[in-house]
Amino acid sequence: MTDLPVLSAVEARVLGSLIEKKELTPDVYPLTLNGAHAAANQKTAREPVMALELTEIRRALSTLEQKGLVRQAFASRVERYEHLMAQRFSLTTPQIAVIGLLLLRGAQTAHELLARSERMARFASIEELRD
Repeated sequence: MTDLPVLSAVEARVLGSLIEKKELTPDVYPLTLNGAHAAANQKTAREPVMALELTEIRRALSTLEQKGLVRQAFASRVERYEHLMAQRFSLTTPQIAVIGLLLLRGAQTAHELLARSERMARFASIEELRD
């Protein structure tokens, strides 16, 4: 198994935001630096709410790139960033959705995860989520 990287709070927020936006707003994904900044500072569906500077987001993206969790996508004139969770850890979309929720909101019950993951990935039951 691949060693799991330790993330700072800012790195966790940025990675969680990339995971969320890939599923919820695929038309603007991969995210630009400004898009990642807005997503990380979003006031809903975040615990705690943060007020991060653009330089903090840039630094977190760079560190996440070094850790092999994010890469730049060169699809346009503007730098865009995408997460590599599926490739790095061989995870399914539902598994990645749960990780994203945990990164964005911290510890949650299985029932909270089931309800909150609905827009990103569907689970047939609480048992499926627990597996």
